[in-house]
Amino acid sequence: MKTPTLSICIPTYNSAKQIYQKAHELLACDCLDFQLVISDNHSPDDTIERLSSIQDPRLKLVSLPENKGSTYNILHAFNQADGKYALICMDKDRLLPQQIATIVNILNELKPNFGYFKLDTANQDPNKTATRYPSVRDCLLEFAYKGMHPTGNFFSHDILQKYFADYHLADEKTVGGFLLDFMFAEAALEGNGLILDIPFCITTAPPFEGKTHSYTYSPAKKNVFFEPEVRFLTFQKQLAHCNQLPLKDDLKSCVLLQLVLNTYNLCTNGYAFVLTQKNICDWYNVTPRELSKAELKQISRKFICDAASLQGLNTLSAMTLLRKLLKQDKWHKLGGKIGLCAQFLRRKLL
Repeated sequence: MKTPTLSICIPTYNSAKQIYQKAHELLACDCLDFQLVISDNHSPDDTIERLSSIQDPRLKLVSLPENKGSTYNILHAFNQADGKYALICMDKDRLLPQQIATIVNILNELKPNFGYFKLDTANQDPNKTATRYPSVRDCLLEFAYKGMHPTGNFFSHDILQKYFADYHLADEKTVGGFLLDFMFAEAALEGNGLILDIPFCITTAPPFEGKTHSYTYSPAKKNVFFEPEVRFLTFQKQLAHCNQLPLKDDLKSCVLLQLVLNTYNLCTNGYAFVLTQKNICDWYNVTPRELSKAELKQISRKFICDAASLQGLNTLSAMTLLRKLLKQDKWHKLGGKIGLCAQFLRRKLL
């Protein structure tokens, strides 16, 4: 088989029936210029047995000798790809096989370094299909540290080999639950990013067929990614990673400011929204509820206080942004530790 243009990479765990159906659906496509890579994370079910029965040269099936976690499995799936481009699709989501030939043609024509497909889009306007970001600056501000869902993210083979073949981002202690945030940040150093607005990637909301809850995230593990405390831990990892990138001070400052504001919004309004989504909360074993204004203010203040104390944000521009957030959130009487943080922050920023 010649080198395919596109490798569709699906990391999977314990989803034998669903992944078998998905493989058949994708391989029914008559396009020959793509490869399907499925990386099984040592599932206890019959995933390997089912998939091994498929006789199609476009299928590449790999299995880890032990469960190494979802982050490692995503990176492993990418690194098993033989195509000029590798695209990730989580095992609970869907791709439209009738679009594969079109996608292959677009990638061959535009030759991006990396990018992503908009999820669940219905766009039919051919003039609004592709948006290019040629510069490093544009790529960093558009792609890095956005907390995006993995499905639909893609990288060229050259980028994967240059930046990610050593698995240095495979440890969740390094990236939290957002591997692609870090991958995009490093790939952005090459510029030439692409966003494609084509009906192709379809997400599936929980609960998922055959599963009642997440295998990876739970309050007991203290790793539910949308909880403010976990968001802040991820923010610290992103901050450390960004400060290690070889960027000029002015560009690094822009990226950091965007990172602060994005995380602040995720910890406050984003968190309040997720708590109202019963299906999501049930999937992660979190009690759905409406966040009170008092709780929201407390979360807001705690984020600002904690962020102001981080050494990696000790810049004038970062402090200016935190000061603006502080003024936006009018301070009243506070008690306990939050009150002490507030007093410290007012002295430091105002």
